[in-house]
Amino acid sequence: MSDPDFSWHGANASLTMPVDQTAGPWLQPSIVLCLLAILLLASSLIANILITISILCFPKLRTNFNFYLLNIAVSDIIFSVSSLGNFCPLTYYGYYPFSSGACTAWLYSEFMFSAMTEWTMAMVALDRLVCISWPMFYRKYQSSKYSVIIIAMVWIWLHLLILPSILLDRATLPDDAASERCSIDYHAHPGWLITCVILVFWLPETVTITAYIRIALKMRSRKKFVDTPSSNSLDSDFRQGKNEEQPLRLEGIAKSQTNYAVDTLSTSMRQRRPNKDRKAFRLLSALVLSVIVFCLPADIYYFVAALDSKWATHVFYQLATFSTFIHCFLNPLLYHAYSEDMRNAVKSLFHRSS
Repeated sequence: MSDPDFSWHGANASLTMPVDQTAGPWLQPSIVLCLLAILLLASSLIANILITISILCFPKLRTNFNFYLLNIAVSDIIFSVSSLGNFCPLTYYGYYPFSSGACTAWLYSEFMFSAMTEWTMAMVALDRLVCISWPMFYRKYQSSKYSVIIIAMVWIWLHLLILPSILLDRATLPDDAASERCSIDYHAHPGWLITCVILVFWLPETVTITAYIRIALKMRSRKKFVDTPSSNSLDSDFRQGKNEEQPLRLEGIAKSQTNYAVDTLSTSMRQRRPNKDRKAFRLLSALVLSVIVFCLPADIYYFVAALDSKWATHVFYQLATFSTFIHCFLNPLLYHAYSEDMRNAVKSLFHRSS
């Protein structure tokens, strides 16, 4: 199909960028889009590398929550590198200049690591929901090893969904078409692709939003209750006047002082825990909002293309792709903005290098 701006044959097949004869060489649409993509992806690459190094180098950051963020950062790094080497040449030349094998690798990267980010966000939301809803269970059974196992299971799950779809599509594509285009043929296996898109992209979005709403409701209900420190036995005796009626015993005083110290420590821990949960909730809120705003266009694009490829215009594709680039760039900024420990770790990296 064609539109006033682009000649778009099939779904993501080949494109012809318009050339403005009155504009200078640096103002051509293809060059402008390439420069924007390079700026976003290079910034995303550097920022996510800093986050990855910080989590790996500082033991304080190796928490369950941060292991999920590490997985997102690694996925964004690989996605950025792959897009720099493939999306920019495609946009500049107007066709895919590399081999069919390189195209297959890019399609794998584009689907796999976009989906990995969304599925990891779902795991983050579920992790926070368990922490808020069943704190004793969470502290007893959750560990870094548990988080790594969950992440590994997500990797296996996504490979089982994505790899067959891509390999099946590339295997049934004629050789001449495989060398000229770099996209999924949505006409060939629509039922399989629709199912895959729902499971890969829409299911984690639904899980993330549902878990976040549950967390928000529980956090709101917590504000209605104010934890008051329980009184120790010595304070209780003074309030009831028992100290005037009973003889003073040294062992009773020692026991009361011990109870007071334990109670004070318990109160301090109870006060720190909600504060820590609130900070994690603020970061989670920012991450969920980022996923909804910047990943939803790509999710809609893939679903619409699977339903009817004529709707998958190039303008739609560019919007969805650049939204994903912005999301990759925004994630590490949110980690840095909402996590004091992350900020201190990044600062320490620069202090070490200086």
